[in-house]
Amino acid sequence: MNKSTQCEASEMLKRAGISPSYQRIMVLSALLETDEHPSADTIYKKLGTNIPAISRATVYNTLNLLVDRGVIHSMRTAGSETRFDSVCEAHSHFFCRKCKRIFDVAQQSGEIETELDGHLVESQDLVYKGLCRECRGEMIK
Repeated sequence: MNKSTQCEASEMLKRAGISPSYQRIMVLSALLETDEHPSADTIYKKLGTNIPAISRATVYNTLNLLVDRGVIHSMRTAGSETRFDSVCEAHSHFFCRKCKRIFDVAQQSGEIETELDGHLVESQDLVYKGLCRECRGEMIK
């Protein structure tokens, strides 16, 4: 893990009022260092090779805490697997039905609605589904 990423993770935790334990820093760092949208199990497997003492429960609990405090974002994929994203600014996602990867894409709509029919909107998730560039290319060949 990159030291500057660990420092960034520690600061993010402190700003959210979360005690920056070594394991929490490492979980958040693992997410910050990827542009993919990993599951908790993927993060656990990645960290487990370098931190044998980390438990699956610690990874899950840390990710849930980070979501609850607004540090990261979670989303459900087809098959109801939860994936995590460190980018909390407004953006959309593209889910490839073949390789199951998730890509960040530019927000396609204008302003995010803050109120709909008297309901207060706190977040909006837009997920496009189809074939990514690579999988589409494989089908054309």
